[in-house]
Amino acid sequence: MNVGLRYEYTSVPWEVGNRMARPADQGSLYGTFVVNPDPLWKADYLNFAPRFGLAADLGHKTTFRGGFGIFDNMIPTVYPDQDLVNFPLASENYMLNAPYSLSPSPVSLPPLTSTSGQVIAGNGNTKTIPANTPVNLAPYAAILGNLFVDDPSDAMRNGYTMNGNVTLEHEFPGSIAVSAAYVANIGVSLYNQWYPNAYGGAESQYTPYSNITPGLGEMQVFYNGGHSTYHALQAQARRVSRSHGIQFQANYTWAKNMTDADSVWNTGATNMQDPNCLKCEYAPASYNIVQRFVANFEYDLPLGNWHSLDRLPKRLTQGWGFLGIFQAQTGYPFTIGSPYGTVQYGVGGSNRAFYVRKAPPSFRKAGCGPQFFSDSVIGISQDNYCVNSDATNANAVGTGYWTIPTITSPVPNVVSVMPGPGTQGRDTYTGPGWSNLDFSVVKDTKITETKSLQFRAEFFNLFNQVMFSTPGATVGPSGFGIITSTQNGTNDREIQFGLRFIF
Repeated sequence: MNVGLRYEYTSVPWEVGNRMARPADQGSLYGTFVVNPDPLWKADYLNFAPRFGLAADLGHKTTFRGGFGIFDNMIPTVYPDQDLVNFPLASENYMLNAPYSLSPSPVSLPPLTSTSGQVIAGNGNTKTIPANTPVNLAPYAAILGNLFVDDPSDAMRNGYTMNGNVTLEHEFPGSIAVSAAYVANIGVSLYNQWYPNAYGGAESQYTPYSNITPGLGEMQVFYNGGHSTYHALQAQARRVSRSHGIQFQANYTWAKNMTDADSVWNTGATNMQDPNCLKCEYAPASYNIVQRFVANFEYDLPLGNWHSLDRLPKRLTQGWGFLGIFQAQTGYPFTIGSPYGTVQYGVGGSNRAFYVRKAPPSFRKAGCGPQFFSDSVIGISQDNYCVNSDATNANAVGTGYWTIPTITSPVPNVVSVMPGPGTQGRDTYTGPGWSNLDFSVVKDTKITETKSLQFRAEFFNLFNQVMFSTPGATVGPSGFGIITSTQNGTNDREIQFGLRFIF
């Protein structure tokens, strides 16, 4: 048995020139854009991380193992770096959709002032800026547009994960060891991003920061509101000894990985449908693999013991072997989305998609071929939607299997086209699974006591199996539902030969 306790502390960063700036997320200054925020966030002194481990011999070649631990996630310095600005106001805080031309256009910016009208660092010495000085952004927004903010929240805290497992292992006759394990990994207060001021063009009831600080636009804020759970059954069978020239190992995992934030900058954080509802994004992680099987084997062919080959030279019949690695797994989840934003929450800089409305999985309409999604998926009438490639309609664009309403704005009229955000969740569909076999034939030829020659014939992706990527997931007239590529890192069949001299 092992029992331990780990303690960690990381101090809160500060900037020697008082040149940090960001909106306040709590307290009396909530919603106010301030220069020289102090403190950047509150120090966390409670990072106690207990560890526990146990191993027991149950007898009869059976063992039990288990462990549990809490692991702190310290706040990386890349987050406070986002706050650093150069005056009058630049760096990570920038203007979204600022005017652009091929020729330089002189712009005269007014001095940066506080909300009380005082010039901030007018003498160029930023060290004189008082802590938590509110800034008047309206003069800048009038010239360059609303300020886009990419900053950590002052409510950040250290996140942590809880890891645990229990394993039972037994060795059966024939030197075959079999084990079964339950593994859990729970992430609490994980770092991610949210948009407390909604997206560009959102309705005012969803932009409280802009209402308090005019000129403040879309806000991409780091904080620790993410949560994840991973539960898995992991089984293994392996040949302990190399008797009879056979050695193998096989592993199977049946798992479920749920989260509301795949990563700090990824789906569930930057692509939230409702920018104020992170828990609404709770779904299978984009990297969730429900089932995975991996096996490897090695077999020494006993050709030298076959009586039918006794007349052949031993150097020709001995030293042959087969090796292989086989992998198979289910596909990755993906989300069906729309190319539009919403009237309520607006449209982000990357025209973030919101999810389509849930529909029956399959049906057929008179005069059309089979459809995977119903008309309600893209919120238009049956007259504007048909899989007949010859159909035309003045209110639709595109041809082929998918047509969508003609929209001149990235935000359609929410009543006539999209009756509110879609109801379908994130990662509700699963892409294609795949399998692969790498196989080798090896011949070792003894030359002398210390020297030998090895010949190898290796076949990567022996059966030339195609590993498809996920289909196009944005509803529209081009590419939706169509697989256009294979998965990254996969190859077609490759054959190579090798000769190695061992001495």
